[in-house]
Amino acid sequence: MPSGTNGQVMYLFIGAVLSFLATSLVEGLKNWLVARGRREVYRTYARLQMSSVLNVLSKLKYSYESNSRYMPRDIALLVTAMEPLNSLRSDTTILPKSNNQEKLIELIADLNLYIADIKDLSAQNVSIVPAAESGTAVEGTDKTTTITNSWIEKNIELIDLRRRCEELIKSFA
Repeated sequence: MPSGTNGQVMYLFIGAVLSFLATSLVEGLKNWLVARGRREVYRTYARLQMSSVLNVLSKLKYSYESNSRYMPRDIALLVTAMEPLNSLRSDTTILPKSNNQEKLIELIADLNLYIADIKDLSAQNVSIVPAAESGTAVEGTDKTTTITNSWIEKNIELIDLRRRCEELIKSFA
């Protein structure tokens, strides 16, 4: 045991070091808990927004199956459902560096491209023309076939987007 002035200085120094370590530990724990809470809130919000988008994608799929095209009302619903999801894109840094972070950014980008594509197809507003009963080609059939194939491709893409959205919802649970 040190005695005298040196001993008092040593105790003072040890006390200061212990105080610093305890404060650092408490602050680190507090910051970790706050960050964990923010991540949980972010995951919950992202999961709910993706569920909303998934519901609209289901409506789009039903719309295509019923009418061989997407209804403008359903496209508008998808645009509206995407707005909050687009705002999540800039906050993905809250998530720890993982595949989910990249998957979410890619899904949002792909959904935005998908919306632009189906808006463009809908703007063309060409109805599907069946072949004439006599078996001869109907005027404009080549363009219609191209547009029909585009709709089919977009429906396949829709199914893939729904699958990816479902996977992310499960991983955020």
